Amino acid sequence: MADHPEQVRVLVVHEPPCTRLLDDADEHVAFAREVYDTYRSEGVGPAMGKFLAAAGLDQGEAQPSVESTPEMDEAMARMQGNMDFFLGHMWMPLMDYVPDTSRLKSLPIVVAVGEASEGQLAHRAARALAEQLGQEPIVFPGDHGWGGEPDAFASRLDAVLGAY
Repeated sequence: MADHPEQVRVLVVHEPPCTRLLDDADEHVAFAREVYDTYRSEGVGPAMGKFLAAAGLDQGEAQPSVESTPEMDEAMARMQGNMDFFLGHMWMPLMDYVPDTSRLKSLPIVVAVGEASEGQLAHRAARALAEQLGQEPIVFPGDHGWGGEPDAFASRLDAVLGAY
């Protein structure tokens, strides 16, 4: 987007993991290293369990089951298959990434947060990014994903995109 802004009307970033923008960034990078080390020594499951619990994204009590579609099952299988690559090659660079906010200020970027994810790490990082960009984040239904509210999330996204 930065190199070819004419190709993008607007970019909506929903809770981007810009933890380096937080006051306690060094703690998050140290924790990211713990997750990475757990991945290397114990595998994907224990590493993701550690991360999800610390980020406030663990399921805790059993959630009501949602009837999955074949497309949802296929997407979940793809995501699970990508976790080795993600944790092995992308995790540490992502957790240590600092966006060039002075450059981003000139681009059509909208920062979004989930209404049900307040206090979670990605929500806090998104608010920090929005502040540095001089904007107020737009609140979307649901949590870090769409929290079981895909129709409401899509409707809000459509409204945001339509404003540009």
